[in-house]
Amino acid sequence: YRAALKGYRTLKQQDIAETSTTASTTSTTTTSTTNPPFDPEAMMDCIHNLANVMQIRSPPDLKTAEELHREVLQYGRMKKYNNNNDDDTKKKTNTLLSVHNLAVNILLQYQRAQKEKKTKNQKTKFFESDIDRLNEAEELAREAYYGHTEILGEKHPHTLSSQINLANVLVQRVTVTSGPEFLAEAETLNRAVLEYRTEQLGHNHAQTVVAMHNLAKVYQTQRQYARAEVLYRRALDAMTQQQQHDSSSSSSQNNSKYDHKSG
Repeated sequence: YRAALKGYRTLKQQDIAETSTTASTTSTTTTSTTNPPFDPEAMMDCIHNLANVMQIRSPPDLKTAEELHREVLQYGRMKKYNNNNDDDTKKKTNTLLSVHNLAVNILLQYQRAQKEKKTKNQKTKFFESDIDRLNEAEELAREAYYGHTEILGEKHPHTLSSQINLANVLVQRVTVTSGPEFLAEAETLNRAVLEYRTEQLGHNHAQTVVAMHNLAKVYQTQRQYARAEVLYRRALDAMTQQQQHDSSSSSSQNNSKYDHKSG
């Protein structure tokens, strides 16, 4: 991705130089060129993919990923869309995905910073910059969630992902800003995700279990321990059943291979 991006940036500079040369000359003669046309959409796709790799690799480079996410988002915000055009709707959806990715990145950086403070046994102090970062994360998360809901519908995977992230940001905000309204909204969002996941995937699906766990954490933060316990137990039972199922399937496959070899 880095090599491809370097190539795209070179093509961009060449395209700018050629455009400038063409504009400054009065000659009407068409000059042939061997350089391929610069494709900004392809470059943005490359930057988007590189940002995701930087964000999920081990160890992650969240700062670089943030810079790349912002570059893609800036490009998307500069474009004008026609809501009646399917291609433009797709591009608008891609921009919302960039909004979501940036919100996730900011939240991850905030959480990592707080974890590092605890590891160093430092007192957890919150500064104005911390609040500003969470404010930006919430603003972006809401934009992604509302935009995806409007374009794709309430049950689309992109909508649910942005919904989960918004809930996570709201839960995190409680650590710096006292306000039960944040947890109340996070509870509503996570409960809706759990309902959709259960309806679409069933009770024991991995994504449904994650939704149970997220809602249980909200209940725990609200000190609704009885509700949290019920969901934690349901999630644990589902994971245990899935583990047993996977073990049984693996054993059956191994026996089948053994029988085949014996035959």
